[in-house]
Amino acid sequence: MDPKFTEVSQVFQLFKAAFVRKDFDTCIKLLSQLKVTLTEFKSLPPLFEETPNAIQERTLASNNNLLLYLITLVAIFITFFEFSFFSSNNCNLINYRGHI
Repeated sequence: MDPKFTEVSQVFQLFKAAFVRKDFDTCIKLLSQLKVTLTEFKSLPPLFEETPNAIQERTLASNNNLLLYLITLVAIFITFFEFSFFSSNNCNLINYRGHI
């Protein structure tokens, strides 16, 4: 097995573990590392060369994209929650300003 593929697989496993733990800061750091390393695989676009690990490399890249999508959704949800939470608290504080 290609040592580069093994390294990327290990980083991907760390990424998945951080995602399960909801450690999104670590996820973002590992995601950046994964994106850079995946560009070194010749089986991925734009080259699409047939390498001995082509299927595994493409599967890993596909899984990476799926988790990237999920992280994006989580980040949007957290941002929306923070916005609505602070907005509603701000309104409540303004409404009771004279009573506190």
